[in-house]
Amino acid sequence: MYYDNSLPAGRTTTTYIRTVRPALPVPDSAYQRLLASKQVKRIAKVSIDDEGQLGDTVAYQEFDQQGQLLRAWTDSELNTRALAGLVGIHSVPMGTHQVVRYSSVSGSFAQPATTAPAASVAPAPAPPESTLLSYEQVPMRSDRGGNGFYHRFTYTPHPDTVIYLQYSSVGTSSKLNFSSARYRVLHQGRPTEQGRIAARAALKPARRLATNPAQSMAVAFEPLLDAVRRGQNLDLLHRWRYDAQQRLLQEQTNTRIGNGAEPQILHTEILYTYNALGQLIGRRETVSSVRIPPRTSYTVYAYLPEGLIKGETTTGLTGAPTLFRYQYEYYR
Repeated sequence: MYYDNSLPAGRTTTTYIRTVRPALPVPDSAYQRLLASKQVKRIAKVSIDDEGQLGDTVAYQEFDQQGQLLRAWTDSELNTRALAGLVGIHSVPMGTHQVVRYSSVSGSFAQPATTAPAASVAPAPAPPESTLLSYEQVPMRSDRGGNGFYHRFTYTPHPDTVIYLQYSSVGTSSKLNFSSARYRVLHQGRPTEQGRIAARAALKPARRLATNPAQSMAVAFEPLLDAVRRGQNLDLLHRWRYDAQQRLLQEQTNTRIGNGAEPQILHTEILYTYNALGQLIGRRETVSSVRIPPRTSYTVYAYLPEGLIKGETTTGLTGAPTLFRYQYEYYR
């Protein structure tokens, strides 16, 4: 979906929404095996114009030799967010930046060579170190002047639970200010739910965090983890449902549009259809909100003889079909 910020503020009409070119399908285990057997390295989804000529690349995926998705991109911001949640890809700010990564294996920090300003590295936080999957320190521009830093912690307190905490610090100060919290719940390695934690409510008993980084992490971590386990104080953004073969059947997304007192919430539901061979052949996307009636688009997939997707035809709100072709690059 797409929100046109060029329209005057305060106006709410159906022209705010259009159907975007959907992202490439996220492969299930069967399609991953096919990609591995064909040694597919990259897939590019390219638009086709009215004259049958190839146009812009609108989506891209890269795989390892086992068919595992390494990275993905799409020209739709909202599709990118949903895809990132599904495959576990996390974006970082564009431009020159320094990332300090924590290794949960060695228990140490690895700082790459960079011309970015150096910053003090926060110590491993108070929750059990075995649950800390990764730590990133990314420079940011502070509103008060000077260079600050984002501190991003990823925890796996349970194999089916992931907690993402973000803090900020100004300059090289060791004081961490809590910024945001997100969560993801998985089942058999596949994400089933993802969203934000309403930190203000979850942290109400301990709203003032300690100035010591380790103590502040401890104060924040336990109440937020408890909120996820209880299913309370959560802002659901994405939900996925699978069949017995772990094929994606349904995807639901809630997207907040606008930052005013009454932001608009777009509800997106996507249903996937497969044939007897287990191939994805159809995709139906319906978008609605309190102010906008439901709008539906349909996508039909065509296949090459070897089983790889050849292309797709999408019929959007205008009723005019849009064609896309899939291009492949191989390891051999």
